[in-house]
Amino acid sequence: MRRSLVLVAVLVVAGALAAVVLRRPAAPPPPPTVTALVSTPASDAGLTDDEVFSASMARLAEAKRRADAELAAERVAAATARPPAVEASDAGGLAHGSG
Repeated sequence: MRRSLVLVAVLVVAGALAAVVLRRPAAPPPPPTVTALVSTPASDAGLTDDEVFSASMARLAEAKRRADAELAAERVAAATARPPAVEASDAGGLAHGSG
């Protein structure tokens, strides 16, 4: 009789555990992966690499053109500038050391 009471107790405990385990709600679904979001191209992603490169090259060409124009203007200004004229009386006075 003692064995049957132990068997009943074991079956009651096993039934209680089964009821607890089976009543638990299912685990929530895992969050969506990030790679799925990245692989989808966005419609307003901005400029492409080629467009950025082209714009950069255009800015570089414009800066070079401006630098060349400034250099040409400086050369013209240097060519037309004359050194200050030295008066003959001053040159003669300095040469003789009078004063």
